[in-house]
Amino acid sequence: MSKKPKSIFKKIIVSFLIIISLLIIGIASLPLMFKNDIIELIKSESNNQLDAMVDFEDVDLKLLSTFPHLTLEINQLSIIGEGTFKNLVLADINKIGVELDLWKIIMDGKYEVKYIELDQPKIHIKVLSDGQANYDIYHSQDSINIETNENVASSSPFEFKINKYQFNQALFIYDDATYATKLKLKGFNHKGSFNMVGEKYQLQTQSKIEDFDLEYEKVKYFNNSIIDILFNGEVEFINEDIRLVITENTTKINQLKLALKGDFTMREKDYLMNLSFSSLDQTFKSLFSIVPGVYKSDFNNINTNGDFKLNGLLKGIYSDSLMPQINIDIGVDNGYFKYPELNDPVDNINMKLNIDFPGGEDLDLLKFNLDNFSLGFLSSSFRTKINASKLLTDPSLMGTINSNISFSDIERVIPLEAQTISGNLYSNINLKGSLSSIENEKYEDFNASGKFTIKALKYSSSDLNYDINLRKFDFEFHPEKLILNDMSLLIGKTDVYMDGEFGNYMQYVLNDELLSGSLNIKSEVFNIDELYDDSYTDTVEADENIISEKDTVIIDNEVFILPDNIDFVLNSNINSIIYDSLLIQDFNGQIELKKGKLNFNDLKLNIFDGDFKFNGDYIANSRKRAQMKFNIELNNISFDEAYLYFNPVKKYAPAVKYFEGDFNTILNLDLLIDENYNPIYDSLNSDGRLMSENVEIIDLPSLKQIELLGEDVLQNNKSIKDLSLFYHFKNGKLNIERTPLKLKEFEAIFYGATSINQQIDYTIETDVPISLVNSSKAGLGSLIGGSSILGDMKDPIPISINIGGTVTSPIFNTKLKGGIENIKENVLSIGKEKVKEKIEDVKNELLFEAEKKAEMIVNEAKIKADQIRKEANNKAEKLESEAKKKNQIAHSEIKKQVKDLKQKGYNEAELLIKQANSPLAKLAAQKGADELKKSTDKKAKDLEKKLINKANSAEKTAFSAANKIRIEGNNKADLLEKKAQSEAKKLIDAAKNK
Repeated sequence: MSKKPKSIFKKIIVSFLIIISLLIIGIASLPLMFKNDIIELIKSESNNQLDAMVDFEDVDLKLLSTFPHLTLEINQLSIIGEGTFKNLVLADINKIGVELDLWKIIMDGKYEVKYIELDQPKIHIKVLSDGQANYDIYHSQDSINIETNENVASSSPFEFKINKYQFNQALFIYDDATYATKLKLKGFNHKGSFNMVGEKYQLQTQSKIEDFDLEYEKVKYFNNSIIDILFNGEVEFINEDIRLVITENTTKINQLKLALKGDFTMREKDYLMNLSFSSLDQTFKSLFSIVPGVYKSDFNNINTNGDFKLNGLLKGIYSDSLMPQINIDIGVDNGYFKYPELNDPVDNINMKLNIDFPGGEDLDLLKFNLDNFSLGFLSSSFRTKINASKLLTDPSLMGTINSNISFSDIERVIPLEAQTISGNLYSNINLKGSLSSIENEKYEDFNASGKFTIKALKYSSSDLNYDINLRKFDFEFHPEKLILNDMSLLIGKTDVYMDGEFGNYMQYVLNDELLSGSLNIKSEVFNIDELYDDSYTDTVEADENIISEKDTVIIDNEVFILPDNIDFVLNSNINSIIYDSLLIQDFNGQIELKKGKLNFNDLKLNIFDGDFKFNGDYIANSRKRAQMKFNIELNNISFDEAYLYFNPVKKYAPAVKYFEGDFNTILNLDLLIDENYNPIYDSLNSDGRLMSENVEIIDLPSLKQIELLGEDVLQNNKSIKDLSLFYHFKNGKLNIERTPLKLKEFEAIFYGATSINQQIDYTIETDVPISLVNSSKAGLGSLIGGSSILGDMKDPIPISINIGGTVTSPIFNTKLKGGIENIKENVLSIGKEKVKEKIEDVKNELLFEAEKKAEMIVNEAKIKADQIRKEANNKAEKLESEAKKKNQIAHSEIKKQVKDLKQKGYNEAELLIKQANSPLAKLAAQKGADELKKSTDKKAKDLEKKLINKANSAEKTAFSAANKIRIEGNNKADLLEKKAQSEAKKLIDAAKNK
């Protein structure tokens, strides 16, 4: 079973009793003359005992004037969390007043509190999804001494009595992520008495709540409701069990008043209950008061009529395998309501509901019978009936939904503030049959038919900046599938057209089996910015100091986990999408949800005046992590837009914002994302190639550090032509292969890496032409000595530039390869060795150029080969996918043909019998009909076998063709790579032999 709330209940009680006891007993046990020391001691000891910070402003203690009673008043008590819940305020109490009977403690050994009063307490309990709770504030439970020897049994039980206690204007918030439950009690006034004898707590209480909110699984069941509860009973802890006995209880929610009696025991492995509940002389108005949004200050002015009854019984054991006896009856007769400012009512409201289960483990015995729910207003009406049984093994349903509603009638019977609605809704839906009929594909035995149609629905509201126009919604029900024939929707400037179908829907609803379907969506303009409401926040409403300014908001986010029992395909064709002020055009492709994975198949779009194509998938590995794998191709994307919109570019290469030009890139990507959908960079793995015809470097400040080249050389060489760069991410580290840089006046080689913590190590190697050195007024020219020392030297000067530091603060270190003195010596001796060195330089240069060209040939071949393999695989997968779909369609058509054949044969057999006029003729006709049916069954079986073999053979042929495409693609790619390697080897060999 799931975690029981009993441990939560007990820990909360014990926590607050210990805290109050520390305060009371600690102060009462020491002389008054040490008041300040006592206060500091209590704070210190409380903070040592608890994983929280306990503080209070002042203590007022009276003993002599009130003896034998001790009165204590504590002001501004706060308990603030530590660790995970650091700064989250667990309790903030304006004032605590206590009166204690010391005489009974001293003489009788009985702890009796005359009264406890808590003024304006604010309690905020928070439980995270992993079970951590901010009320669990003990450093260690080892400090709690639990005696288990025989002396405990023989000693008298501990007694603690509170004659009177009360909370004034309390605020209580309970936020539990494990149960997806949020509870708020505002204006909570509570009074009662408490008597603890051993492990038994006797309670007599009265509670009133001015504002009650309850939310479960993000659905608000109560909002701004008024609660009044009388509870008399006892709670007893029996070893690990908790027993609750309700002797008297009445609960009033708004105007609905209910009574509850019985007992409830939370045991180690199950719950034992014997509870009965009922309404107390209630009318339809009482029930109407708990409808969300209805109960307001002017509720009493609403004219209502009709009767309401509720009776229920829960008796027996609830566990993982057992359910208690359940019997619940809810009835409404001739309900009616009319708002005072409107002329027309909603009337003829009737409901008859029974839920019955005898108890035990056979849930097939559970019956749900909504025999009638109906209402009417003006020309509109709604009526439904649903009966369900055998819900465990073979759910059987019988139901109808009939409606004919004019939306314009709604605003004539229900006040719609600043809202208008018009249009018509019609439904005529019938369901009758069992799940087994559908599973066995006996659709003729399951009646699921009808239509749900909306026409010309128009809705406008002052809360929306746009109108909603549902021009047409045509939905059909069939036993084997649901069909959306047409949906035409206009929301503001966004138009949406959809059609599709869903199969296996009954198995999905009743048995949680696979739901399959497809949907086609078309749109001219999809304006997400217009639809997005930026005023929405997903935070707790922060009024009346619900959360103290000391609080830290703890957000427990999770990645989106996709269901594994939905097989769904979305085909999109959207001309324009506007998102975050970006214009995305020609969005086409397929999104497929299958086995908990979201697959993106051949998605294409135009963005930033460029093309974006990708295939890939998304799957959640846990509640906090998701895996994304993509193959991406970007064409004609500008560097500045890449910097603005792609976070990895900002992290690894922020210098891109000083680049001007367009680029293309092909890459594969594999990374994890966290619960906030941010990349986990140390998991990032990727390979790709970036290409650009021309890159202009605009005012990159860090280039000024390269003083050795001189400003004039740098200014003339800020353009890179025909850039072709191969990069790799592995475990979050970016590596760039040796890449040729074609500058205006010389060429260079660039390579290096960026670490995950943004440390960089890059190298630029180049040979600066001697003409640039001769003309340079600074940098290399001044360093070597200018043209007077160069003599007849014409060879370029080799230099190496190392770029270290970080991506945001790069450090350039430039040096001459071989050192300055070697270059000078080379200049002086050039006359002797000029011819020999020139020959060697030429050979080395030719070899270097050959190696560069060979490397480029091999790398380009690899990219082309990978692309060929990818395209072949995509074609093969597409062919296989189409084959599977055709096979599925064929099987569906086969069933139809077989069914038609059998139906035709059986009809002919029945016609034979009907046409027989005499008893003998009927006997002969019956025999002939039986033979005809037998022959029909054989023909149907043979036809089915033949068509299935044909469909399977076609699929097999398609798969064989797909495999052939893959093999041919791989062979072509391998051949391309081998040719490139051979060509590269020839180039290098030729350079060596010259």
